[in-house]
Formats: sequence, C-alpha cells, structure tokens
Amino acid sequence: MATDGLVFGLGVCLDEERPSSALEETRSCIRMLEEALAEAGCTIADVAKVTVYLADRDDFAEMNEAYREAWTPPDYPLRFVVYSGLAPGVRVMMDATAVKQEV
Repeated sequence: MATDGLVFGLGVCLDEERPSSALEETRSCIRMLEEALAEAGCTIADVAKVTVYLADRDDFAEMNEAYREAWTPPDYPLRFVVYSGLAPGVRVMMDATAVKQEV
C-alpha cells in the first residue's frame, strides 16, 4: 500500500509450508517485503522503518542474521523488535515503511 510517498509492506508466513527455522522464516518475510515494495516502485534500500515481531526471544539471533543480509551498515533502517504472540506456528512477522524516491 502506498500513500503520499510512503509505502507500507508486510511479511508473514501463514501458509502450511512454513520454513523450518527462524532464519529461513525471516528471509521469507524479507522476500515478501521486497515483492510488496517492488509493486509500489521501491526497493529494500528505501525502507526507513521495520518492526519485527518475534514469538520467541530465542529466535533473535537467527532473525538478526537474516536482517543483516538484507540491510548492511550504515544503511540499517530504524528497527523495533517486539516479542508477541503470533498466529500458531508463526515465528516471525515484519512490517516496513519505505519512502518512495522521486524520479
């Protein structure tokens, strides 16, 4: 969804074939974000803020590994990590806000 130069995207694995680890689930969430952003004419580099929802604190290191694959210093977007109850079987969910660059 896009409005006034801002693009909002969501990444969550709700299908029956969920990845087997938080690392792979985070990578999948990031791919979903990239697809949503691309539909609005943005890339992962345009992301200004990410909220990561984790069902289990023990998954932080794996989530962080995938996060660092997608964004590299010094281009990390602002990030919040929330530990929350998610849908059954879901380890990771992400939402992002991107700023659409004027061309």
